[in-house]
Amino acid sequence: MPWNYTSGLGNAAAFQVSGKPFLSGGLDCGPADSGSVRIDFPQVTRWVSVSNADANNTIKVGLSLGGLRPRTDGGGNYYELPGGSESSRLEIKCSTLYLSGSSNCSIMAGLTGIPSGAIKNNWDGTDGI
Repeated sequence: MPWNYTSGLGNAAAFQVSGKPFLSGGLDCGPADSGSVRIDFPQVTRWVSVSNADANNTIKVGLSLGGLRPRTDGGGNYYELPGGSESSRLEIKCSTLYLSGSSNCSIMAGLTGIPSGAIKNNWDGTDGI
């Protein structure tokens, strides 16, 4: 039987090399209380950066749709990016990103060679997601 080596989530080399570029701009994510946009990456990300060009609105960035909703304690499993700003480079491996609250945002990511299906449900159901 021939040996068939493929990279996976625990393979450090897949995350050490430069990522394949992924860009998506001019996204209308809808109002923070009712709309959202789901970004599905074709491969697992090495890093992600989000830009919010809508100066009047704050964007919520989450890794699950449920993460965008407020928790019973008043918090949420998302981070907020003020209008007219850009996130730092987020060193996360994910297959999906959810955005809400901005009429003009952009995504830039570096992709690994790992198929997005290697992450089951994009970590949904994990604490903090």
